[in-house]
Amino acid sequence: MTQTKLISINRDGNPEMSGIEIGGDTKEILKETSKFYERTGFKKPWISYLGVVGAKPIGICSFKSSPRDGQVEIAYFTFPNEEGRGFATEMARQLIEIAKSEQQNIRVIAQSLVAPNASHQVLKKLGFNPIGEIEHPS
Repeated sequence: MTQTKLISINRDGNPEMSGIEIGGDTKEILKETSKFYERTGFKKPWISYLGVVGAKPIGICSFKSSPRDGQVEIAYFTFPNEEGRGFATEMARQLIEIAKSEQQNIRVIAQSLVAPNASHQVLKKLGFNPIGEIEHPS
């Protein structure tokens, strides 16, 4: 597989690296990332990252917040035209590495829909184990 690199997304929603091919959908997601930071805070390395191969964005991944009570939650999304190529697994793996390099004993968690889906495979490959359902308020 081609090397997937995570590029920090700055507080203003711009990638930390120049020369990345930013199209309409990617631009909109970066704008939403800036709004996400307004709600959750911006404290490196507990931020969002643009996954790229070369200069091409392939997805986005994030820590949903800074660690709390010894754990941190990750989220990841591969752009539809890049799905099924292992990019989500690689982005999630790199988030786990970032977390463990910051806090060796941190517990990394992730949420997924109950129905079987691609995210289940990503989490299984990375050694996650389902622990139960969470009831989210409507």
